[in-house]
Amino acid sequence: MIKLSIIIPVYNTEKYLHRCIESVLRQKKEWLELIIVDDGSNDVCADMCDEYGIEDDNIKVIHKTNGGLSSARNTGLEVASGEFIAFLDSDDLFDTCFIDDMEKYFNEVWDILDFKYCYEKKPGKYSPKGTKAVKFYTNSQYIDLYNRNKFGDQICFRVYNKKMFEHIKFPIGRYYEDIATFYKIMLKARSIMMVDYEYYIYNISNEASITKRVKRKYMEDMIKSVDEMYYGLSNCGKINIKFLEYKKINQYIYIWFKLIKCEENVNDLKKYILSYLKNKKIQLKYLSQYNVKKYIAFKLLNAIGVFT
Repeated sequence: MIKLSIIIPVYNTEKYLHRCIESVLRQKKEWLELIIVDDGSNDVCADMCDEYGIEDDNIKVIHKTNGGLSSARNTGLEVASGEFIAFLDSDDLFDTCFIDDMEKYFNEVWDILDFKYCYEKKPGKYSPKGTKAVKFYTNSQYIDLYNRNKFGDQICFRVYNKKMFEHIKFPIGRYYEDIATFYKIMLKARSIMMVDYEYYIYNISNEASITKRVKRKYMEDMIKSVDEMYYGLSNCGKINIKFLEYKKINQYIYIWFKLIKCEENVNDLKKYILSYLKNKKIQLKYLSQYNVKKYIAFKLLNAIGVFT
């Protein structure tokens, strides 16, 4: 019986793909399924994927026309056999003890297993830390932590009961799809287990990553996703609206600083962001939970009339 399906969407990451897949296969278990979705790569990734598919019956390789990250993840979900689902981006890694530790976590009852991540700033330069202490949270407790900015929306930093994805799909053709998807899963989860360990190795040296670039389309999609998250959570009836608004303020300020780096015409997006942020503030006693430096910089620029 397959317990865990790990979905790896692949698009033109030949430089990183081998080590990504090997970070899973070196922890091979009979209950582990690896689903590699080649999203129309035009480098050698397709051939690399096929080589792995020949090796093991528990490795599924799917080739599709390019449709973006959301499309590739949805395709993986459609064929996943596991009771639980994890996602791994093809330029990232799982730590060497991730799969082994999952075996004991399956003995607990949870809808979301939440863990930490560490940065890989240079190839091979990372050092996962943590005590592996475990804490359990109810739905309302977990949502409160989310709004207080204790963790983000990143889909890859968790394992999910597959039932969480019933009637939930990643939005096709949109960037920053995690923001628009994670809150929906979070609302469904009854029990959440948080583990104090950095199981996910997040490669920030990849210059092709979306986080390294600023385009109008990216920012439009991020604004749309943040707005969807805000309205979705504000209407759920079990949330502290004050902290939800603080979270939106924090995200909008992040977007604004991204927009000023954009070489395309984004004046309308800046105006939209500023119209919301006008007269909005985070109480001083809660400010440390958010991006203090960007918040203060934004308020100072506003105070001296830069935005007028």
